[in-house]
Amino acid sequence: EAQRIVAGRASPKEKIEAIAAFVASRIRYLNVSFGLGRMQPRQAEEVLTNRYGDCKDKHTLLAALASAVGVEVRPVLVHTVRKDLLDDSPGPQQFDHMISVAPFGKDPVGWLWIDGTNSLALPGYLLPALRDKRVLLIEADGKGRIVRTPRELPFTPRTEVEGKGALEASGL
Repeated sequence: EAQRIVAGRASPKEKIEAIAAFVASRIRYLNVSFGLGRMQPRQAEEVLTNRYGDCKDKHTLLAALASAVGVEVRPVLVHTVRKDLLDDSPGPQQFDHMISVAPFGKDPVGWLWIDGTNSLALPGYLLPALRDKRVLLIEADGKGRIVRTPRELPFTPRTEVEGKGALEASGL
Protein backbone atom coordinates (compact mmCIF):
# COMPACT_ATOMS: atom_id res chain seq x y z
CA GLU A 1 0.00 0.00 0.00
CA ALA A 2 2.83 2.40 0.85
CA GLN A 3 4.41 1.96 -2.59
CA ARG A 4 1.08 2.67 -4.27
CA ILE A 5 0.54 5.84 -2.18
CA VAL A 6 3.98 7.31 -2.95
CA ALA A 7 4.10 6.36 -6.64
CA GLY A 8 5.62 9.22 -8.59
CA ARG A 9 7.00 10.96 -5.49
CA ALA A 10 10.77 11.24 -5.32
CA SER A 11 11.81 13.08 -2.17
CA PRO A 12 11.23 11.88 1.40
CA LYS A 13 9.12 15.00 2.07
CA GLU A 14 6.89 14.33 -0.95
CA LYS A 15 6.47 10.72 0.17
CA ILE A 16 5.48 11.59 3.73
CA GLU A 17 3.11 14.30 2.49
CA ALA A 18 1.34 11.73 0.29
CA ILE A 19 1.17 9.19 3.13
CA ALA A 20 -0.09 11.82 5.60
CA ALA A 21 -2.80 12.90 3.16
CA PHE A 22 -3.85 9.27 2.71
CA VAL A 23 -4.06 8.57 6.46
CA ALA A 24 -5.88 11.84 7.20
CA SER A 25 -8.44 11.47 4.43
CA ARG A 26 -8.89 7.71 3.96
CA ILE A 27 -8.77 6.48 7.57
CA ARG A 28 -11.81 7.64 9.51
CA TYR A 29 -11.08 9.24 12.86
CA LEU A 30 -12.85 7.49 15.73
CA ASN A 31 -11.98 8.58 19.25
CA VAL A 32 -11.47 5.55 21.50
CA SER A 33 -11.38 6.67 25.12
CA PHE A 34 -12.23 3.52 27.04
CA GLY A 35 -10.48 0.31 28.10
CA LEU A 36 -7.09 -0.69 26.79
CA GLY A 37 -7.61 1.29 23.58
CA ARG A 38 -7.24 4.52 25.52
CA MET A 39 -3.50 3.99 25.94
CA GLN A 40 -2.49 1.32 23.43
CA PRO A 41 -2.67 1.78 19.66
CA ARG A 42 -3.87 -1.01 17.40
CA GLN A 43 -1.60 -2.66 14.86
CA ALA A 44 -1.11 -0.72 11.61
CA GLU A 45 -2.42 -3.64 9.52
CA GLU A 46 -5.66 -3.69 11.51
CA VAL A 47 -6.11 0.09 11.13
CA LEU A 48 -5.50 -0.13 7.39
CA THR A 49 -7.91 -3.07 7.00
CA ASN A 50 -10.70 -1.54 9.10
CA ARG A 51 -10.13 2.03 7.81
CA TYR A 52 -10.69 3.74 11.17
CA GLY A 53 -8.71 4.65 14.24
CA ASP A 54 -8.00 7.18 16.94
CA CYS A 55 -5.00 9.51 16.99
CA LYS A 56 -2.63 6.77 18.19
CA ASP A 57 -3.87 4.34 15.55
CA LYS A 58 -3.47 6.94 12.83
CA HIS A 59 0.10 7.66 13.95
CA THR A 60 0.90 3.93 14.00
CA LEU A 61 -0.35 3.50 10.43
CA LEU A 62 1.41 6.67 9.26
CA ALA A 63 4.71 5.54 10.80
CA ALA A 64 4.41 2.02 9.36
CA LEU A 65 3.65 3.26 5.84
CA ALA A 66 6.47 5.82 6.05
CA SER A 67 8.91 3.20 7.30
CA ALA A 68 8.02 0.96 4.37
CA VAL A 69 9.31 3.68 2.01
CA GLY A 70 12.34 4.62 4.11
CA VAL A 71 11.02 7.72 5.89
CA GLU A 72 11.20 8.08 9.67
CA VAL A 73 8.15 9.36 11.55
CA ARG A 74 8.02 9.72 15.32
CA PRO A 75 5.11 9.99 17.76
CA VAL A 76 4.54 13.19 19.71
CA LEU A 77 2.31 13.46 22.78
CA VAL A 78 0.52 16.76 23.38
CA HIS A 79 -2.31 18.22 25.44
CA THR A 80 -4.81 20.06 23.30
CA VAL A 81 -6.17 22.35 26.04
CA ARG A 82 -3.52 22.78 28.72
CA LYS A 83 -1.11 25.61 27.93
CA ASP A 84 2.02 23.84 29.12
CA LEU A 85 3.36 20.61 30.56
CA LEU A 86 3.49 20.07 34.29
CA ASP A 87 7.17 19.49 34.99
CA ASP A 88 6.53 18.48 38.60
CA SER A 89 4.30 15.54 37.69
CA PRO A 90 5.41 13.85 34.47
CA GLY A 91 3.23 11.07 33.18
CA PRO A 92 0.83 10.01 30.44
CA GLN A 93 -2.11 11.76 32.14
CA GLN A 94 -0.65 15.05 30.90
CA PHE A 95 -1.48 14.20 27.31
CA ASP A 96 -4.74 13.82 25.46
CA HIS A 97 -3.62 13.64 21.83
CA MET A 98 -0.91 12.16 19.62
CA ILE A 99 0.49 13.77 16.52
CA SER A 100 3.41 12.78 14.31
CA VAL A 101 6.58 14.40 13.11
CA ALA A 102 9.01 13.59 10.31
CA PRO A 103 12.33 14.90 11.68
CA PHE A 104 14.02 16.33 8.61
CA GLY A 105 17.26 17.70 10.11
CA LYS A 106 18.07 18.57 13.71
CA ASP A 107 15.87 21.67 14.17
CA PRO A 108 12.21 21.03 15.13
CA VAL A 109 11.21 24.17 13.21
CA GLY A 110 12.15 22.51 9.89
CA TRP A 111 10.44 19.24 10.71
CA LEU A 112 7.19 18.19 9.05
CA TRP A 113 4.52 18.13 11.78
CA ILE A 114 1.40 16.07 11.05
CA ASP A 115 -1.96 15.74 12.78
CA GLY A 116 -3.43 12.63 11.17
CA THR A 117 -6.85 13.33 12.70
CA ASN A 118 -7.32 16.58 10.77
CA SER A 119 -8.58 15.48 7.36
CA LEU A 120 -8.83 19.04 6.05
CA ALA A 121 -5.28 20.14 6.78
CA LEU A 122 -2.20 19.85 4.64
CA PRO A 123 0.77 18.01 6.15
CA GLY A 124 2.71 20.57 8.14
CA TYR A 125 -0.36 22.42 9.38
CA LEU A 126 -1.17 22.24 13.07
CA LEU A 127 -4.35 23.68 14.55
CA PRO A 128 -3.78 26.75 16.74
CA ALA A 129 -4.32 24.64 19.89
CA LEU A 130 -1.28 22.53 18.93
CA ARG A 131 1.10 25.33 17.94
CA ASP A 132 3.91 26.68 20.11
CA LYS A 133 3.50 23.99 22.76
CA ARG A 134 6.01 21.94 24.67
CA VAL A 135 5.36 18.34 23.73
CA LEU A 136 6.87 14.93 24.40
CA LEU A 137 8.68 13.56 21.36
CA ILE A 138 9.37 9.83 21.48
CA GLU A 139 12.78 9.22 19.93
CA ALA A 140 13.65 6.22 17.76
CA ASP A 141 15.35 4.57 20.78
CA GLY A 142 12.13 4.85 22.83
CA LYS A 143 13.34 7.68 25.03
CA GLY A 144 11.35 10.87 25.26
CA ARG A 145 12.44 14.46 25.11
CA ILE A 146 10.61 17.74 25.33
CA VAL A 147 10.48 19.84 22.16
CA ARG A 148 8.29 22.73 21.06
CA THR A 149 5.88 22.64 18.14
CA PRO A 150 6.20 25.46 15.61
CA ARG A 151 4.48 28.74 16.40
CA GLU A 152 4.08 29.83 12.80
CA LEU A 153 2.19 28.26 9.94
CA PRO A 154 4.31 26.47 7.32
CA PHE A 155 2.86 28.75 4.64
CA THR A 156 1.70 32.34 4.28
CA PRO A 157 -1.98 32.53 5.20
CA ARG A 158 -4.18 33.89 2.46
CA THR A 159 -7.86 34.60 2.14
CA GLU A 160 -9.41 35.08 -1.25
CA VAL A 161 -12.94 36.36 -1.68
CA GLU A 162 -14.79 36.73 -4.94
CA GLY A 163 -17.99 38.65 -5.14
CA LYS A 164 -20.43 39.29 -7.95
CA GLY A 165 -23.10 41.93 -7.95
CA ALA A 166 -24.91 44.52 -9.93
CA LEU A 167 -26.27 48.00 -9.30
CA GLU A 168 -29.57 49.21 -10.61
CA ALA A 169 -29.80 52.59 -12.30
CA SER A 170 -31.09 54.03 -9.02
CA GLY A 171 -27.86 52.98 -7.30
CA LEU A 172 -29.46 50.21 -5.25
